[in-house]
Amino acid sequence: MNTKITAKQIDALLPQTQCTECGFKGCLPYAEAMANGDAVHNLCKPGGVAVLNSLKELLNVQVDLQPAKVKELPAVARIDLDKCIGCALCIKACPTDAIIGAPKQQHIVYEKDCTGCKLCLDPCPVDCIAIETISNTIPTEKEDKKRAKEVRILFESRNERLAKRDTERLKEKKAAKLKLQVGKNAMEAEVNHSQKTDWRSKLSPELQAKMEKARANARAKYDR
Repeated sequence: MNTKITAKQIDALLPQTQCTECGFKGCLPYAEAMANGDAVHNLCKPGGVAVLNSLKELLNVQVDLQPAKVKELPAVARIDLDKCIGCALCIKACPTDAIIGAPKQQHIVYEKDCTGCKLCLDPCPVDCIAIETISNTIPTEKEDKKRAKEVRILFESRNERLAKRDTERLKEKKAAKLKLQVGKNAMEAEVNHSQKTDWRSKLSPELQAKMEKARANARAKYDR
């Protein structure tokens, strides 16, 4: 394998479905594994023969391998609204934010952004999602590359959104922790102050009067 080939170059040839059928957590991790020599080039199931041949040419691989599976017809996920319970688990699983909805509300699939990756199937507890073919024609290589660019933008946008959300949640968590600590410190200070001053209230009135007189005499002497 040519060591000068980068993961970015390899990733550019992958379909960006992020389906994980290759055994890696998305297209880029698979590309990184190939770039490091830790994965063979025939694991991309959605890519089929076309992607296999492109990778073989880029990587200058002489070994002939069979594709993981024959490229399938374009398909998307569709939700049976009568069965959907609004659990939102499919939304969390979708790598392109193609599923729209809120907790306890019916969800729908924005088919233009759906890659048919099937990642939403397993999380669904009521089996209300199905993958359905939307065309009887296999896309051309040019169409696949165009689609891959579009999907990569969706995937990266989702990752940016999640990273921003996690950062904001971390800030909120730290702020809440700091507020709690400030309150705890104030309470401890108040308790300590009470413990230091409480002993005076236990003295007899006569002794308190003598102490106050002694403090007054000391102040008067100091002020001269």
